[in-house]
Amino acid sequence: MKKSEAQELSESIYRELKDRVNAEITLATGNQIVARLYNQDKRPTVYTLKVKSNKYGNPSCLVIDTIINKMKGEHASYKVSFSPNAKDEAINVFSDSTNQPFFGNRGETLKKYRPIGLLYWGLAYD
Repeated sequence: MKKSEAQELSESIYRELKDRVNAEITLATGNQIVARLYNQDKRPTVYTLKVKSNKYGNPSCLVIDTIINKMKGEHASYKVSFSPNAKDEAINVFSDSTNQPFFGNRGETLKKYRPIGLLYWGLAYD
Protein backbone atom coordinates (compact mmCIF):
# COMPACT_ATOMS: atom_id res chain seq x y z
CA MET A 1 0.00 0.00 0.00
CA LYS A 2 1.34 3.38 -1.01
CA LYS A 3 2.03 5.91 1.75
CA SER A 4 0.18 9.20 1.72
CA GLU A 5 2.05 12.49 1.45
CA ALA A 6 1.11 13.19 5.08
CA GLN A 7 2.69 9.88 6.19
CA GLU A 8 5.83 10.59 4.20
CA LEU A 9 6.07 14.08 5.70
CA SER A 10 5.62 12.82 9.28
CA GLU A 11 8.33 10.17 8.75
CA SER A 12 10.65 12.80 7.27
CA ILE A 13 10.07 15.14 10.23
CA TYR A 14 10.63 12.26 12.68
CA ARG A 15 13.97 11.36 11.07
CA GLU A 16 15.08 14.98 11.32
CA LEU A 17 13.91 15.41 14.93
CA LYS A 18 15.30 12.18 16.40
CA ASP A 19 18.84 13.56 16.09
CA ARG A 20 17.91 17.02 17.44
CA VAL A 21 15.73 16.19 20.46
CA ASN A 22 17.23 15.02 23.76
CA ALA A 23 13.94 13.50 25.01
CA GLU A 24 12.37 10.11 24.29
CA ILE A 25 10.82 10.49 20.84
CA THR A 26 8.55 8.10 18.94
CA LEU A 27 6.62 8.04 15.70
CA ALA A 28 3.05 7.15 16.64
CA THR A 29 0.06 6.20 14.53
CA GLY A 30 -1.94 8.95 12.93
CA ASN A 31 1.12 10.80 11.53
CA GLN A 32 2.08 11.93 15.02
CA ILE A 33 5.50 12.42 16.61
CA VAL A 34 5.57 12.22 20.42
CA ALA A 35 8.34 13.47 22.74
CA ARG A 36 8.30 12.73 26.49
CA LEU A 37 10.39 14.53 29.09
CA TYR A 38 10.50 12.54 32.32
CA ASN A 39 10.67 14.68 35.45
CA GLN A 40 11.71 13.32 38.82
CA ASP A 41 8.73 13.06 41.23
CA LYS A 42 6.40 14.77 38.73
CA ARG A 43 4.30 13.72 35.80
CA PRO A 44 6.15 13.82 32.45
CA THR A 45 5.75 16.64 29.99
CA VAL A 46 4.54 15.34 26.62
CA TYR A 47 4.80 17.14 23.28
CA THR A 48 3.17 16.02 20.04
CA LEU A 49 3.66 17.16 16.47
CA LYS A 50 0.84 15.93 14.24
CA VAL A 51 0.69 16.12 10.47
CA LYS A 52 -2.99 16.63 9.70
CA SER A 53 -4.23 15.70 6.27
CA ASN A 54 -7.15 16.29 3.95
CA LYS A 55 -9.34 13.48 2.63
CA TYR A 56 -6.80 12.78 -0.13
CA GLY A 57 -3.93 12.20 2.31
CA ASN A 58 -2.19 15.49 1.51
CA PRO A 59 -0.78 17.46 4.46
CA SER A 60 -3.09 20.31 5.48
CA CYS A 61 -1.26 21.59 8.58
CA LEU A 62 1.28 20.72 11.26
CA VAL A 63 0.09 21.02 14.87
CA ILE A 64 2.31 21.13 17.96
CA ASP A 65 0.40 20.36 21.15
CA THR A 66 1.45 19.93 24.76
CA ILE A 67 0.29 19.79 28.32
CA ILE A 68 3.04 20.77 30.74
CA ASN A 69 2.54 19.26 34.19
CA LYS A 70 3.75 21.89 36.63
CA MET A 71 2.39 20.74 39.98
CA LYS A 72 -0.49 18.60 41.17
CA GLY A 73 -3.63 20.16 39.80
CA GLU A 74 -1.79 22.78 37.71
CA HIS A 75 -1.09 22.46 34.01
CA ALA A 76 -0.01 24.78 31.26
CA SER A 77 -0.72 23.96 27.66
CA TYR A 78 -0.33 25.29 24.19
CA LYS A 79 -1.32 24.35 20.69
CA VAL A 80 0.12 26.01 17.61
CA SER A 81 -0.46 25.27 13.91
CA PHE A 82 1.85 25.69 10.94
CA SER A 83 1.36 25.45 7.20
CA PRO A 84 3.00 22.35 5.66
CA ASN A 85 5.26 24.84 3.84
CA ALA A 86 6.55 26.00 7.26
CA LYS A 87 7.91 22.54 8.11
CA ASP A 88 11.34 23.89 9.12
CA GLU A 89 9.77 26.43 11.48
CA ALA A 90 7.61 23.71 13.09
CA ILE A 91 10.67 21.48 13.52
CA ASN A 92 12.60 24.33 15.16
CA VAL A 93 9.75 25.15 17.57
CA PHE A 94 9.29 21.47 18.50
CA SER A 95 13.03 20.97 18.94
CA ASP A 96 13.46 24.14 21.03
CA SER A 97 10.46 23.23 23.20
CA THR A 98 11.66 19.72 23.97
CA ASN A 99 15.35 20.51 24.42
CA GLN A 100 15.13 21.49 28.06
CA PRO A 101 16.59 19.88 31.17
CA PHE A 102 14.70 16.96 32.65
CA PHE A 103 15.78 14.79 35.55
CA GLY A 104 13.93 11.52 35.48
CA ASN A 105 13.55 8.31 33.54
CA ARG A 106 10.78 6.20 32.08
CA GLY A 107 11.12 3.30 34.53
CA GLU A 108 10.76 5.45 37.63
CA THR A 109 7.89 7.38 36.09
CA LEU A 110 5.89 4.25 35.21
CA LYS A 111 6.13 3.11 38.85
CA LYS A 112 4.10 6.20 39.82
CA TYR A 113 2.07 7.17 36.75
CA ARG A 114 0.11 5.51 33.93
CA PRO A 115 0.06 7.24 30.51
CA ILE A 116 -3.35 8.26 29.14
CA GLY A 117 -2.88 10.29 25.97
CA LEU A 118 -1.02 13.51 26.76
CA LEU A 119 -1.66 13.08 30.48
CA TYR A 120 -0.36 10.70 33.13
CA TRP A 121 -2.64 9.31 35.84
CA GLY A 122 -1.15 8.93 39.33
CA LEU A 123 -1.21 5.37 40.69
CA ALA A 124 -2.39 4.68 44.22
CA TYR A 125 0.12 3.35 46.72
CA ASP A 126 -0.44 0.88 49.55
